[in-house]
Amino acid sequence: MVAEKGLERTSLAEVAESAGLHRSALRHFVGNREDLVNAAIEEVTRAALADMQVELSLNEVIAMLFDPVRMESLGPVDRAWYPLLSEALRSNEGPAVLKACYDQLMTIIGNALRDQYPNAKRAKVADTAYAIACLAEHNYVFQSIGYPRARIEGLRDAALALAAQLG
Repeated sequence: MVAEKGLERTSLAEVAESAGLHRSALRHFVGNREDLVNAAIEEVTRAALADMQVELSLNEVIAMLFDPVRMESLGPVDRAWYPLLSEALRSNEGPAVLKACYDQLMTIIGNALRDQYPNAKRAKVADTAYAIACLAEHNYVFQSIGYPRARIEGLRDAALALAAQLG
């Protein structure tokens, strides 16, 4: 609903109706609007990272993060991410929820980096995972506003170059 109508025009009553619930049941099980936004962020993160939860090589992780086909097939869940993110940043609990979600991504990247470069210092691996996550996230933004898909290959190379400095 957020992807279709926008967050501002999506009411709790509409969400409840869409889920086949009474609004009171939604409020009982989920809570208020902030709780619903946080739960949606957690679900979007779970869905986005589901295929990365298996042990992957660094090249596989980078390929998934900077996959032009994946960018072309953004579904409604993906399109809802930024309105949810903006709302969460303005809430009390939202920043902690967002950090936990991004921590999952950086853990996946960090694990792949550690497997590829087992002698690298932990702090350097963490810094590199953070940099790659930032590249991936901002690539998503740039792609969603129309930058050429061909630019993704350069970002993939940049992420691999960042990783290579660990070796």
